[in-house]
Amino acid sequence: MASATSLPMLATSVQVLKELGEQMGLKGTELRDFIKEQQDVEREERTKQRESETKQREYEKENAKLAAEEQEKQRAFEREKLEFEQGNQKIEAEKSKVGADKLVFLKKKQEQELQIEKDRQAHELLKLKAQQDHELALEKQKVEYDASAEAKKAST
Repeated sequence: MASATSLPMLATSVQVLKELGEQMGLKGTELRDFIKEQQDVEREERTKQRESETKQREYEKENAKLAAEEQEKQRAFEREKLEFEQGNQKIEAEKSKVGADKLVFLKKKQEQELQIEKDRQAHELLKLKAQQDHELALEKQKVEYDASAEAKKAST
């Protein structure tokens, strides 16, 4: 069925076909059959054109859908990549923190070992000084004892 806007075009088309058929020498039934065949051919061409346009729209629609899906996949990939990189950054930050904590621990351990060594040396020095003081006191007592014994001998 033709719409109101296409009627004048069909009338012109029929008129053109009639004139063309008459120029070819067709009359009566032959002319009518020629016009009908040509209209059928035009109808078939329009149907094919509509089918082609419909297929083209479906193709474009499918392409747009595939492009949107691809774009979503790309976005998902980028999100995963970003999350992975953030995870790696967190791991690296943790490694750095653990490394820093380890350095602090090793420094404290080294300071403790140094303090223990200083304390041991101080203890050794105190022990040596106490021993020297004790030996000096003994020597002093011996000298005093010898002097007292000498004085006793001399007084007797």
